[in-house]
Amino acid sequence: SDEDYLRLCRASGRSEDLVRRLLVLGRSDEAAEAAKAAPAHEFLNLSKIIYAAGHTQLAEQILRDQIEQMEARNVLGVLQQVIDWTLARNAPAEALPLARRLLGQAKSLAAYQQVRKIAGLVGRWSEIQTELLQELEKEKNFVLLTQIYVEEGRVDDALAALTQAEKTKQRSYY
Repeated sequence: SDEDYLRLCRASGRSEDLVRRLLVLGRSDEAAEAAKAAPAHEFLNLSKIIYAAGHTQLAEQILRDQIEQMEARNVLGVLQQVIDWTLARNAPAEALPLARRLLGQAKSLAAYQQVRKIAGLVGRWSEIQTELLQELEKEKNFVLLTQIYVEEGRVDDALAALTQAEKTKQRSYY
């Protein structure tokens, strides 16, 4: 029976089979609970299965809940997935704070570019750009500032940031 199969999946740690069968049975809330209870290395994949089954907001909520409980080094991939799904449902205003959080943790040019793209979609780029550059200056992240200024064609600002990076012995590792 289905219940026997589910019991076997639970007992043997077959989280993916458990989630798939629960979804087939129309028990999406139980599938979400199973995904949340799965080992950390499995829950992102399980969330993708739930998402692919059409339960997009449920999958997104699973990831949002997990982000709060994860260690910083593990959160970046999950955060990016939530951003991608949020954008896929055409909700850039919801994706923007997530993208800013990702930038705050990743401190990368790619994360900055993503914030720029999303902020542009909601018509807030000039305001947010000023805030971000001020934050990076305050943090003395001269390497990232140099990368940003070069990309934006602000040569004088890039050279000034590079000089500061050299003075503080910051190096770029990319």
